[in-house]
Formats: sequence, C-alpha cells, structure tokens
Amino acid sequence: MNYPYLLFDADNTLFNFDRANQEAFHAVCRQFDIPDSDETFALYERCNNEMWAAFDRGECTKEFLVVQRFRNFLSAMGLDRDAEGCNALHLHTLSQCAFMLPYAEEVCHTLARSHKLYLVTNAVASVQRGRLAKSPIVPDITAAFISEEAGAAKPSAAYFDYVFARIDGITPVEPKVGEVLNAGDADAPKVTYLAAILGQLLTRDMASKVTVIDLSDAASPSFLYDGRFTVRLGANENVEYKFGMLQSAISQLTAGDTGTIDLSIDKRAHFSPG
Repeated sequence: MNYPYLLFDADNTLFNFDRANQEAFHAVCRQFDIPDSDETFALYERCNNEMWAAFDRGECTKEFLVVQRFRNFLSAMGLDRDAEGCNALHLHTLSQCAFMLPYAEEVCHTLARSHKLYLVTNAVASVQRGRLAKSPIVPDITAAFISEEAGAAKPSAAYFDYVFARIDGITPVEPKVGEVLNAGDADAPKVTYLAAILGQLLTRDMASKVTVIDLSDAASPSFLYDGRFTVRLGANENVEYKFGMLQSAISQLTAGDTGTIDLSIDKRAHFSPG
C-alpha cells in the first residue's frame, strides 16, 4: 500500500530531544546558579513529566505548565529563583538545538523524494519552529502542525481534524455538517461536478430530498433521491438537461415506485424498478 502523506512526531522521533533538553537545563543552571548534577536533572525531569502528563489529560494549558514545572522544581530544591526566567531561557536554548537522531536526516531526504512529510507535535511552537528552521530537514518538511497553534493536542480527534483539513488532497471519511473541506488537485473534477449537481438541486428545489451524493467515481456519480430512487448521472456534461429529464421521469412515476433512474445513456432517462 502506498502512503503519499507521512506524519512524523518531532521529539525523539526525528529530533534528539533528550540531548537538547539537557543542554537547555545546563544553560538554566549556569545562568541562575542552580546546582547542576544528574540528581538535580532527574528531579527537574520528574517535575517536567508530571506537568506534561497533566497537559495531556487536559488539566492545564501549555503556557501554565512550562512555568509551573520550574516552580515545582525550584520548590523541591528549596531555591528562590525566577521560574519564569528559567523557563524563558530553557525554551530559547531548546529552540537553538537542532540535534537530529541517527539517520533521521537521511530518512527524511529519501522519503521526501516520493512523499509529502509533515510534523505533528504537542511541543511549544516557538521551540519547534526554531529547531526546524535550523535543522537539515527543513526542505523536506511540507508543514508542521503544532498543538499550540491548532488549539487542540494529540491524540485528540480535534487535533487531527485540524491537521487533515490543512493537508491538500486528504479526503475526510466522515465530514461534519458545516465543515470546510480542502480539495487537492486530484479531487478538482469531483468538486467541479459536485458544484454543478448542487446548483441544479437547489435551483429545482430538490435538495431537501437528497440524502447521499456518491462521488467516489467522478466519471459517474450517483445520489439517493426521496429515499426511493438511485439516480445515476454519468459524465459531467449536459447536467442541466439531465436534471430536466430527471424531473420529467419522476413526475411520470407513482408514489409507490422505487428503483434506479439512469441518465447516462442516450440522453434519455432509463428507469429500472426494484
């Protein structure tokens, strides 16, 4: 199976976050006179992971957690330091650390020749955009979708709805009423035909009786009308004439008739009961 779109997490999938995180912690310790040791780093990591777990559960915002993790850490250390200052330096240092995991660069360069690559991440937007801009894979990444900008976090459905709506060419499996959908070049004929069909249905006051329009085959779409008739349209030509034939055919059928009305043959409406 061919997957034209590939979505990658960023931290510890492509980027070596562990190394960058340690570099950022060392920078904070130097600037704010905090003891720098394996033990203090382990304590910070515990505070950090607890706050990210709370964020993933929807219990706090990202803006709150990035500062609160340092408040908790400094409190556990018994130190009176500027938590907001610690966080600001930590994030800035992270944004400058574009360390890649082994072979991540080569994998991205290779896959980008035949696929569109995207980043999907819950990390802080300024950090991820800074690291991506400095990384060797920036030419390979079509777009980065960051939860802070999406207004929702992985793995929520809202987050991936945001992502899929912005990837050109992805077709939603269960689109919602009122949802704005983006169509790629490959789907352009379907969109054009759909617009023509909807135009005729609305003009002829028939739309309220149509429940399903099937455009899986752009060369021969169909729709269910009044719960009784499957209407087959054929190619996108003479659409107005076809709908005129459809109305004429329906007017000649009885209230109990059900079946298929085929408008794709010989410029006539062919009714098959059943």
